[in-house]
Amino acid sequence: MQVRILIACSRGPSLRRAIGNDRALEGTGLKVLEQQRIGRRHGWAKVYSEPHDKYGAINLHWDPHAALLVGRVVTRSRNKPGPIIGAFIGYLMTKYRTQIQSITIVP
Repeated sequence: MQVRILIACSRGPSLRRAIGNDRALEGTGLKVLEQQRIGRRHGWAKVYSEPHDKYGAINLHWDPHAALLVGRVVTRSRNKPGPIIGAFIGYLMTKYRTQIQSITIVP
């Protein structure tokens, strides 16, 4: 199953980069395993749940012109996206509440 998360932010630095460099993310059951691989577009990262085979991953892309963080939640087999979405939204609201203007989840 795939779910999109659209996070509109106030203008400023990349929220994707801030998430990728934040060591507190691992305390939430999430972990950045990849970001900015050579040969791919800039502004992306992969956030996995811990353990990463249990709930899935969130592929993040930062659009600097729109100040929009787009997340594509991907789960395998019969896993539900709720646990990883809940952990990610909880983390965002704890750390970046002042930068976030709106969050939209599209199934």
